[in-house]
Amino acid sequence: MSDSALVEFSNTNNKNNEKSELQKKIEELTKLEKYDEIYKIVKPLADRGDAFGQANLGNLYYHGNVVKKDYKEAIKYYKLAADQGDTIGLFCLACMYRDGEGVTKNISEAIRYFKLAADKGDMDAQAELGSMFYYEDNGVQDYSKALKYLKLAADQGDVDSQMDVGNIYEKGLGTPKDLYEAFRYYKLAADQNHEQAQSQVGEMYRNGSGITQDYNEAIKYFKLSAGKNYSMGQYNLGKKYEDGLGVEKNVNEAIKYYKLAADQGISIAKDALARLGVSYEEPKKQSKFCFITTAVCDSFNKPDNCYELTMFRNFRDNWLIKEENGKELIKEYYYNAPKIVDSINSRPNKSDIYLNIWNTYLKACLQFIENKKYSECKDLYIKMVRNLEKKYILK
Repeated sequence: MSDSALVEFSNTNNKNNEKSELQKKIEELTKLEKYDEIYKIVKPLADRGDAFGQANLGNLYYHGNVVKKDYKEAIKYYKLAADQGDTIGLFCLACMYRDGEGVTKNISEAIRYFKLAADKGDMDAQAELGSMFYYEDNGVQDYSKALKYLKLAADQGDVDSQMDVGNIYEKGLGTPKDLYEAFRYYKLAADQNHEQAQSQVGEMYRNGSGITQDYNEAIKYFKLSAGKNYSMGQYNLGKKYEDGLGVEKNVNEAIKYYKLAADQGISIAKDALARLGVSYEEPKKQSKFCFITTAVCDSFNKPDNCYELTMFRNFRDNWLIKEENGKELIKEYYYNAPKIVDSINSRPNKSDIYLNIWNTYLKACLQFIENKKYSECKDLYIKMVRNLEKKYILK
């Protein structure tokens, strides 16, 4: 559950300036982690039947801030708020049904509550509902419904939804292929500094896909992507310097960016270096792979040879590494995952962060592996890493 969703008012509760000011106060206290002061504000409100107070008191019980962590009490207050149509309560209750926290996991109930919040215009609920229909992990995959809700969230500015909508239009998933719309949504994400979208927009400008071919614009977006250490952005920028399209030909700059991409495991970058007669030495191999999964399992006090880590390592060694670009994905992960873990470990609420990573991503990934749905696991794991990079290491 995102912090923003747990502290914002729904439109129906923003009735006057007094509550608007209270919202700002709660947001400020949340950033400062002054949960005792939040409790003093929201508990009396909740006791009087105020939906905002109930939802935020539920949040305190969910995370165990000030009060003892208690999912049953969290659900109690979320439901009281949800029964009044509060989007925070609806969203949080949906998450608990989706993840089976404090209740028996019930995807139908999760969808029902997400839909109620989404239909009230809640962007987070629209994005989550769209993702549930987009990915196959909950057995409700439906690209038409995914597009409907992801577009609603994308049009409100949700960057991950913009990326997903672009992908749906580019591939023609449940809708006719539309490169113009694909480009439009990728560009929305790119202009919000999404590094993968920036590389994608650069490619579409380079190829004239969905937009008039423009090498100068391609260079612009490749530079933005490469500057955020995105491997394909680095490779594409190197290719432009090698070819001299949209930029003055510069072999030294081409080699520089090819090496950066090669260090993240991009095989075509290694081929480019060989083509230019450049000797390339592989970076020293890391000793681990499941950095994030290991950190999550450590937070649960699980041993290094636990069932979960064993399953993920078998997935890596027996399936992913044999796939096209599998080695490249692993090496790119080697580069960024330790940074993500270091950033999370520096935070006082790291246990809550790891629990959320487990419930949002890894639990579903493990189920995919158990059911031999390896492609779905790979897609969701990539999305997890991308989202965590954006939140914890990308500036």
